[in-house]
Amino acid sequence: MQEFVSSIQEQRKPAIDVYDAVTWSSVFPLSVQSAANGSIPVKFVDFKLRTGSRASSGSER
Repeated sequence: MQEFVSSIQEQRKPAIDVYDAVTWSSVFPLSVQSAANGSIPVKFVDFKLRTGSRASSGSER
């Protein structure tokens, strides 16, 4: 939170952009979903593409 506030006060881009933040934030719930379904790969959105297209798993990156 401190980095975000500092970036606003200093009128600069934050060290972590919104796309990285949402990607990192999705790891835990997607891991829970995968574990609940026998550890199968879970699809997730590649937020940096900004098109809403889906990647099938992290192994394709």
